[in-house]
Amino acid sequence: NLIDTVFVTGSGDNLKFGGQFKTYAMSNGIELTLKYFPLYDNTTYNRQLHPVTLKPLESYRMTFLDLGRRDGEANIVKVVRKDREFVNWCTAGSVTPAGYAHSNTEVRSNAKDGYSVHFLGEVGLMLRDPRACGELIMSCE
Repeated sequence: NLIDTVFVTGSGDNLKFGGQFKTYAMSNGIELTLKYFPLYDNTTYNRQLHPVTLKPLESYRMTFLDLGRRDGEANIVKVVRKDREFVNWCTAGSVTPAGYAHSNTEVRSNAKDGYSVHFLGEVGLMLRDPRACGELIMSCE
């Protein structure tokens, strides 16, 4: 039931509905929320342009993700390889994060006057039920 007519223009069978709505609440408790994803508009990665607007063709892509729950569990979950979510170590030269070497018996792995710090993570996302997700992808020649 729309009371405010600011968003409705035209008359008869030539009506236009407009406005910047970000969330649509449906009668069965489901909500559809729009989010901006700037990577789709990035011309560095998306070089194919729309022939009329000259914006990246990916700017017209819509990705739908179901962030709801199924049987008490989230539909999209983070998965991690055991003991590999966040691993870090250093490759020591003459220096370590703790400081300089003080004797010839301290083992180092390279001769540079410094050290390197490394990070590793084996993490992913799992979609439990993909049937409520999808994409609309524009095809243009």
